[in-house]
Amino acid sequence: MVRVFIYLMTYDLGFAPNPFHGYCTLATCKPGIRSRAGVGDWVIGVGSKSLSRRAGREVGIDKVVYAMRVDEVLTWREYSEDPRFRAKIPSYSPNKDRPIEERGDNIYYLYEGKWYARPSFHYGRKEEMLRDLRGNVLISREFYYFGRKAIKMPEPILSELKKAGLRNGYRPYVSPRKIRNIAADIIDWIRSLGRVGVIGEPFLFKRRYNEEFFESEPMFVCEDEALQHPPRGA
Repeated sequence: MVRVFIYLMTYDLGFAPNPFHGYCTLATCKPGIRSRAGVGDWVIGVGSKSLSRRAGREVGIDKVVYAMRVDEVLTWREYSEDPRFRAKIPSYSPNKDRPIEERGDNIYYLYEGKWYARPSFHYGRKEEMLRDLRGNVLISREFYYFGRKAIKMPEPILSELKKAGLRNGYRPYVSPRKIRNIAADIIDWIRSLGRVGVIGEPFLFKRRYNEEFFESEPMFVCEDEALQHPPRGA
């Protein structure tokens, strides 16, 4: 049975997810979803109070920022070594208003048994990096990235999602189990909205880093063995 994972987005940077270069990829953040979602499942990000505050406009839980069908599930090693995703390696963006290169999410690589992180939004946050690497990378070719053109949900769907627990709060996601009865309706509605791909740009889409930042040394994250055999309780 197809599952639908819905969560509240606190940021919309074009980084997690990254909808550029022909694929929408969820490679960082949301470790629970990345570990559980399988091929054929859907991941949907909606607005929140936090995103509204950062965007300077109302982007409520009734607005869909993006939706992606999971077409592939890769390990981080598979993702980092796949030539299809080389363009998602972060680098300096010459266009300050459309920093697509800067937002690349292919940020980790394995070298001589050790994992390193390239300069990126996660640079220097080791605990987040370890969570990233212990999860999968979700790949989508069928995706609808609305960004600033976020789409309001139909009231019947929104009403059912609220009953299932969709709200601003500490646990900002909805269990797929609670919305199995409307999963098909959600998917049908998403597919009825129009063309696949990037429909609107991210809400928070200004260049943040200069060339010097991307010339920084890669950061050591962990030994590969630590990911293959995580300590008990990790």
